[in-house]
Amino acid sequence: MKHGLRLVFSSEWAKFALLIAAATAVHWLGGTSERMLEHALHHGLEWNWHDPALLAASLALLCLIWQIWRLSREHSGVIVRRLGEARACPNLVLFLSPPYAGRPEEAEKEALLHSLQGAEVNLQKPDWCPSLLTNSPWHMPLEAIAHHARLAKASGKQLLSVHVIVSHQTNEYVELFRQLVERGLGQDKLLIPAPRAINFEDFHEVSEAVNDVIKELKATADDRFLMDITGGSKICSVVAAALCFEEGRRVQYVHGQAGYRVAEYDLRYLAPEFLRPGA
Repeated sequence: MKHGLRLVFSSEWAKFALLIAAATAVHWLGGTSERMLEHALHHGLEWNWHDPALLAASLALLCLIWQIWRLSREHSGVIVRRLGEARACPNLVLFLSPPYAGRPEEAEKEALLHSLQGAEVNLQKPDWCPSLLTNSPWHMPLEAIAHHARLAKASGKQLLSVHVIVSHQTNEYVELFRQLVERGLGQDKLLIPAPRAINFEDFHEVSEAVNDVIKELKATADDRFLMDITGGSKICSVVAAALCFEEGRRVQYVHGQAGYRVAEYDLRYLAPEFLRPGA
């Protein structure tokens, strides 16, 4: 198993190991083993600071407890498990970006939208992407949908749903995106837009929108889903990934710089919060 984040144990563990070794040496060299056993059988285990073996063992135990507490604070983080190419999943959740990059001139934007309205794409083919979408932010979510549609078809099934979360700026494009997807797959009622547009720069609104979709999926017969963190804003990616720390919730990312590879990840949060003082 490979992890994107490794825990690095400090040299303090070496000190702890030396302390354990010292305790063992004192115990055996001092010939206290028989006396300790006899004492335990007759009187029960009682801590005695005059006994060098018990004193060293007690210090070692305290050191271990302190190390566990310290490492739980200093090395809290996320393990990122790379699962390779995204596996088949019946439901996808993604954020919709505008179909254009940057801020093009109004005439250029209108020309692109007009071309997309009449575009014919077959998302079941590996080379489905037309030239007008090559550099578009829509290339990546469409690639993700195409990837899962092909996997579903290979097993004799279909995608069940594509849930799309939109912003106030991208809400006007969701119908065009729906037409491209459903026309490209020959499948109606596949794309499900979020009931309301949100502010992609607001942590709370993004969190609520993602949780609403998850609740909606939990009410279906097959609630398995992949959270796509490619589109939207950086805040969308951060919040969506954080909400997928729970076991069983996977995320996917389309690597535009790596041939538009649809990769899957399993995120796990370390350091339980109950170990943190004041939590």
